Amino acid sequence: MNKLLYLLTFCVISTVSKAQNTVDEKSTIENNTAYFNLERENIHTQFNKTVYTTGETIWLKGYVIDKITGLPNIKSSNIIMELLNSNGEKIDSKLLYSENSTFHGFYNTDKITESGNYSFRFFTNYMNNFSEDESSSYEITIVNPTNYKMDLTSKFNPNKININYYPESGVLLENTDNDIVAEIKDCNGIGSTIKDIEVLNDKNEVVTTFSTNEQGYGKFKLLESKNLEYKIKIKNEQNILQEKVIEKPKKIGYLISINDNFNSETLYVDIKTNKATIATNKTVWLGIQHLDNLNLVKVDFDANTQLKKLAFSKKELNNGITNFILFDEKKDIISERLYYNSKVNSAIEMTNKIVTNDSIKYKFKSNFNLGELSYSIMPSKTLTRPNKYSIHSSLLLNNHLTTEITNSSYYFNNYNRLKHFELDLALFGNKYKYNFLQNINIPTENFKSENGLSLIGKINSETSNKDNKINLLCISTGVSLNTDINEKNEFQFENLVVSDSTSIFLSMVNKKNEVKNFASAFNLVKAKNQFYKPFKAKQTCFDESANKVSFKFPKTDKNTHLLDSIQINKTLVKPKLVNRKNAAYGSSFIDGYKIDDEQVRRYSDVISFIRAKGYNIETSGGNVTITTRTSRSFNQDSTPTILIDNSPLDDFTFLYGMRMDQIDEIYINKRGFGAGSAGRNGVISIFTKRTMGAGKTAFKSSAKNYVCKDGFTPFLPFKNNLSINFNDESFLNFGNVFWNPRTVTNQNGEFEISLPKVNDGALILVLDGINSTGQIISKTIEIQP
Repeated sequence: MNKLLYLLTFCVISTVSKAQNTVDEKSTIENNTAYFNLERENIHTQFNKTVYTTGETIWLKGYVIDKITGLPNIKSSNIIMELLNSNGEKIDSKLLYSENSTFHGFYNTDKITESGNYSFRFFTNYMNNFSEDESSSYEITIVNPTNYKMDLTSKFNPNKININYYPESGVLLENTDNDIVAEIKDCNGIGSTIKDIEVLNDKNEVVTTFSTNEQGYGKFKLLESKNLEYKIKIKNEQNILQEKVIEKPKKIGYLISINDNFNSETLYVDIKTNKATIATNKTVWLGIQHLDNLNLVKVDFDANTQLKKLAFSKKELNNGITNFILFDEKKDIISERLYYNSKVNSAIEMTNKIVTNDSIKYKFKSNFNLGELSYSIMPSKTLTRPNKYSIHSSLLLNNHLTTEITNSSYYFNNYNRLKHFELDLALFGNKYKYNFLQNINIPTENFKSENGLSLIGKINSETSNKDNKINLLCISTGVSLNTDINEKNEFQFENLVVSDSTSIFLSMVNKKNEVKNFASAFNLVKAKNQFYKPFKAKQTCFDESANKVSFKFPKTDKNTHLLDSIQINKTLVKPKLVNRKNAAYGSSFIDGYKIDDEQVRRYSDVISFIRAKGYNIETSGGNVTITTRTSRSFNQDSTPTILIDNSPLDDFTFLYGMRMDQIDEIYINKRGFGAGSAGRNGVISIFTKRTMGAGKTAFKSSAKNYVCKDGFTPFLPFKNNLSINFNDESFLNFGNVFWNPRTVTNQNGEFEISLPKVNDGALILVLDGINSTGQIISKTIEIQP
């Protein structure tokens, strides 16, 4: 970075380490480099929106990068997602699978009946290696329409405000011009535009005035600050709302001031002091840091100079946060100043719109080539703030700071000169997460990255481990693996990618690939989901006296009403299904049938039952063929997957003549949810009665079945489970028109989206993305249907 320094004629600075320096610049730089030797993963997650009603599904897409290089990171495939309540208490966790640095998932809110603000936290086991918190957190709101008391309009409350002030670089210096940023927000961290705020001296004389922007930040200057107390006063026509006393300026110190013209390619950094400080004859160093990239500059002042000027090429500065820090010979920090260098160039334009009778296709052109995008489409009047968190704020801003800048997406959408200036104001009161002067304990790899799950087992019967292997079959993914049996009769499969409720089958085979009977004990090892960093819940306040807007919420189903309580006057007794949780790919998507006496009388055999449930069955000479009734292309397979007692059935002839009185339960999963490509034609799970064990027709399987209960969250296609009425106010406020976790741009940056024709009102398209070179994109675009 030394090549970035352009020294002005009146600035005397040494950039070369010298033996007489008490600060060992070389070892300081090497120590900082070593501190970042281990890869640091950072995660950004986009949600389809941020306000949900109880019963809705939350949809999300995640991107993982290497923090140092900014490139997509594939170190860990296991991503832990925690859900925490407003008190910071964990109420649930899920395992998500990251493939090629991206992941997507969902969360059902049907069991969350208490309205409030909830947080999702994402992390990997490898993040436990670092003293800093490298996880990412996102706040969402879940509303039960019957019991919510919260204000969803996010209005500024002028009756509960806090005033904070931040001198530039943390130093207010006597007999020097000082820039100060005031932060005026309410108890929920919401700011507002306030005009004509006064700054008074100790004689109550107005020395200057300023205003805040809509985020609650305002800047003012104290010229030749004197050794007295100043104060900030906010008032209205009736009375003074609040005052804040500013501490007296320091007699001795240094401060860092940044002069930045947004359109200029040069950044000017001033180091200022006063005569009293120069008299101390103190030597100081300037550090310019971005993660592992550190340069040190020795700064010498003489009796006639109170200002040093440096100039930096913005093109050579790192993208995102740079930390400027002044320190003395004892390595005590004197002042710090953060700067955000923007290299954002997210140009997107709509090139075509094609309207048909029932859908609209939009074509876009961007400078984002060969990238992957996720996007949400909302009514333009939405109150769900779908762009609350942008990929820029997650991966270039907040992941470098000690305190998160709230509503950071405000700055990055349509980033321009004004947004750049406002973001700089928000940075005045923040500090860099990594302090190279205190990076003493170099991180070591005590926690490993996790990629998939492990299945560990032991053979409990006599076997020749040299002649046999264990075969693992997962029909949902088509994976078939073999592993050896060691001298202790143990076996292990590693890096398995299996979803919740997936059935896996273990068989022992010899060298001739003959299946052998065996007894074993085995277990799928859970992913490590413990993160050793406390979660700090955002504190909020609730004003009972405020006038809150009452909203109508869309229903999660047109035939369903959310209730606070249910009173049951009469109970309808249904046959209890005992195998649903044990059924391969068993979930709420499958239909279960208890085979009782009535079912036995109605259907003569199992084949008749399956035929009655929508399958074509042909029997010829004892052979059985089963296909779906869904029309398909010529020669395309339409055979469902059939399991008996959770073991796959390769030969359907076994079903010929199977009586219904031999069967306990049958589960039909027509859409094959959870079974992957093997379930494209549906899955039929048959459970026999325990008495079915004798006779020539008894089903015998040497495979051991295990239903995974601690696997990855399965993929589900987006489904809008709200009652959709595009003209209804409730849907305009809280509905989601469409969510797509993955679309790609071509080599020219072109991509397209399609959606059903809705109403005549405007929509907003909120998209995030990243490509293989680490270029990120975040944009909110208004589109017309």
